[in-house]
Amino acid sequence: MWCRIIESVPNSVFWTPDLPERTKKRILAMAECCGLGPEKFVWAPRTEQKTAHLERLVHANVVLDTLKYNGHASAMDALSVGVPLVSMLGETFSTRVGGAALLAAGMDELCVAAVDDYASLAIALGRDEDFYRRVRMKLKSRLKELPMFDTALYCRDFEKAILKVIELVFTHSMGGA
Repeated sequence: MWCRIIESVPNSVFWTPDLPERTKKRILAMAECCGLGPEKFVWAPRTEQKTAHLERLVHANVVLDTLKYNGHASAMDALSVGVPLVSMLGETFSTRVGGAALLAAGMDELCVAAVDDYASLAIALGRDEDFYRRVRMKLKSRLKELPMFDTALYCRDFEKAILKVIELVFTHSMGGA
């Protein structure tokens, strides 16, 4: 499916973390069967610093979530720098993470329920510049207001919740209501 997406979107590449040579050869062999050459693949070296990873990631146009095991941190990384994520909701926790992040971000239009819709959405984002621009602008505008990307707010709210639990436990253990 990803080969079909790459083939359908002009000037697109499959950009992935660098992998062991044996794995790269297997991926390239499968891609060749689909008519894609090695020039369609970019193997990005791992970075030591998260900031370097995020600075590089911001240059991606779209991140395609994996279907059997969604991107957890990688999905959040993409969204946190304003890069649209295409994800499909599955039946298990590991297949719902990317979609749940999109729904929490108010980006429902990037979360689909079927494989064909996943491919169609990815292709539309790659081919329809107006649609892509609207989606990316919406995501970037949402970043400023989303608590999921405000670590300081999250910490304050988490601390308040812990204090409330302690208060409830203490009140209950002292015979209070």
